[in-house]
Amino acid sequence: FIIGDAEEKEIYRRLKTVEEKIVKEINYHLSSAADFKKNLIKSFFHKEILNYHLLLIGDKNKFRKFIKSTT
Repeated sequence: FIIGDAEEKEIYRRLKTVEEKIVKEINYHLSSAADFKKNLIKSFFHKEILNYHLLLIGDKNKFRKFIKSTT
């Protein structure tokens, strides 16, 4: 799950390279921060992301503040 403003073509290009190296498909979902916050209110799936996530890129503290701002 990718949260934020990201260029989907760039994400696809980079993930394609990784997929070729690991010989596995990577399924991803792209969501703006605003859409994620809106869906968090009504979606079990979005709430579970907060419980079971692995931050690969970004600042842990900013993500924590983002989470707190949604609750």
